[in-house]
Order: sequence, then C-alpha cells, then structure tokens
Amino acid sequence: MDVLSALGSAGIGLVLGWLVGRPRTPLAHPVRTWLMLAAGTAAAGLLVFRLAGTGALLVFCAALPLAAVLHYSWIRRLSDRVGQPRH
Repeated sequence: MDVLSALGSAGIGLVLGWLVGRPRTPLAHPVRTWLMLAAGTAAAGLLVFRLAGTGALLVFCAALPLAAVLHYSWIRRLSDRVGQPRH
C-alpha cells in the first residue's frame, strides 16, 4: 500500500465521518438525508477500493467511525460548556 493512498483514504474517511457525526436539526426528510449519506459513504469506499486497494479501504473504514465519534463528542462537550442546546 502506498503512503499517499493511505493518507488520501484517511482524509476521505475523516471528512465523511465528520458529516455522519454532525448533529442535525429536525429535517422534513431525515430518511432521505441518511440515505444520501450512506450512498455517498458507500461510493467513496468503492472509489478508494478501486483506486487504492484493500489496505487503503481498511484505513478509510477505520477513519470514518473515529471521526464521527470524535466530532459528535466534541460538539457535545462544547455545547455543555457553553450551555447552549445541541442541534
């Protein structure tokens, strides 16, 4: 596995994890939003696998939930510190 491929797939995973972990305001169509996020994540995973290989796909799959959990916990901590409601 190329180092550049691993870094690129980690970057894609971190960005998509940030999108998944973002708290959302109530939307009119939350199912549509989750389906679009799932389709985008699957498409990015397929692209990483096709262009970079299995090792980069594993890095992508590790970065995605890590970014989602870190972002969500960071937003919760900031909201608790400031005392504003979470969106």
